[in-house]
Amino acid sequence: MSTLTVQTLQAPTSGANANKVIIPSGHTLDASAGTIAPSVGQIVQVQRNEYSNNMGNSTSSSSIAVSGVYVDITPVYNDSLLVWDTAFYCQLNDTDGHLRYVLKDTNNSDAKLHSNTYCGVSNYQLLTSTWENVSIRASGVSGTTSTMRLQLFFQIVAGGTIDFGWSSGDQRVVTVMEIAQ
Repeated sequence: MSTLTVQTLQAPTSGANANKVIIPSGHTLDASAGTIAPSVGQIVQVQRNEYSNNMGNSTSSSSIAVSGVYVDITPVYNDSLLVWDTAFYCQLNDTDGHLRYVLKDTNNSDAKLHSNTYCGVSNYQLLTSTWENVSIRASGVSGTTSTMRLQLFFQIVAGGTIDFGWSSGDQRVVTVMEIAQ
């Protein structure tokens, strides 16, 4: 095996394949031992966690974790945009109560991922028999290249008991995308 060392690969600037460096069919550019730097806006990685939509119930007005709804991610870049996405069902037995949600990095002093106080709300003025499909989508800058555990937290506002026990057979997924900035 031989090694070719170059500073810059540059394709021809004219012709049918202008500005293209072509890898012929049947050949592979293997960068598995190195890094290909992404352009701004490209997805660097996606991490996910699967959980059952049976995360228990609570009457807590303090901020507590939604059981199992987290993602572990080690950002490649400390200035990446992290985008969180999940959805689940829950029911609150109090029509004037509601839930507020926060995403915290439990590996980093519970620092919030998002810049606002909360990243979501659910069950606001719903009938007590209503199972609401809650979608939580939030984003923030990674701020680190250390492993993060992004965990969803909630608190009940104005009373009631929240039931996250829609179905133990209902599989859900939470994903976090790292996007180069």
